[in-house]
Amino acid sequence: MNYQTYAPRDLVFTERATQKSTSWTYDITPEYIFDEQFRTYFRFAHGVLPGGYTNTGNVLVPATSTGTLSLPLAATGARPASLRVNQIYVLNPEKIDSYELGLKSNFFDRRLSIDLTGFYYDYKNLVVNVPTQIDPLPNNATVLFRNAGAAEIKGVELRFNSVPFPGFQLSGSAGILDSEYTRDFGQTATILGARTPRTSKYTASLIASYTHGLPGGGSLTYGVDGNWRSRYYFYPTIASQITSPDPLLNQKAFALLNAHVGWSVNDEDTLSFDLSVNNLTDKLYKNHALPVTSGYSAQLYGKPRSILASVTARF
Repeated sequence: MNYQTYAPRDLVFTERATQKSTSWTYDITPEYIFDEQFRTYFRFAHGVLPGGYTNTGNVLVPATSTGTLSLPLAATGARPASLRVNQIYVLNPEKIDSYELGLKSNFFDRRLSIDLTGFYYDYKNLVVNVPTQIDPLPNNATVLFRNAGAAEIKGVELRFNSVPFPGFQLSGSAGILDSEYTRDFGQTATILGARTPRTSKYTASLIASYTHGLPGGGSLTYGVDGNWRSRYYFYPTIASQITSPDPLLNQKAFALLNAHVGWSVNDEDTLSFDLSVNNLTDKLYKNHALPVTSGYSAQLYGKPRSILASVTARF
């Protein structure tokens, strides 16, 4: 059970919000083993993310708005035409029904494993960042978290892991993902048919590492990994994605490459040193962006090239 009451004291709010919800989460995963090489499974899960609250910040609203009639009058005894207040919006719990069907296999004495998974996610009350009109004042909008209705996400993913020869490990994955909003949230800018934020249609990754022993004990490990993803969007409207694509609100396809080298001092691995370089090519890419408001758009970029050194001792 989730029970929350939002009653701020220090700021002027036009509403008092209370939210109460009760829900169950569950997971059912039957599995069938054909033989030592092949097995299949089906998974159904129901999940809930508790709701909460969001507010407009200090904005201008008409003095006739809900909740403002009880506010104090001005020093002159007259009620002003408008007031600067905060409005509260209740976020209902997000709910998801997840369906997954998979096949797992291994070959060559388990030196190669291949997994294939198909999945379908049915979301309700998905929370997104959207511009929201604040009461009837013209052009008085702000970006808020809102429940966006419903969305469907479905796709297929292929994964493999292999050991072609002793010390060398190679693994990777490839996926296709289709996502779209299936129910609107009542705003002018429609989201029906738009992709959900930060979901690429195509993804791929590859990881390779090699470990070899050293004279006198210990080992060296070298590794590289990379991942690629196609274009994704930050704002869930047909206009910003399809009709009039906004370059500020999407990230085109890109790849990231990382590398590391590790030294284990002895065979017991009681002392080891590791040096890693993330985003080896110093790729510039966006993780998030907001629509332009008051002439500005907030842009959040991913981490640049970074070097990390670590020492691990085990006792």
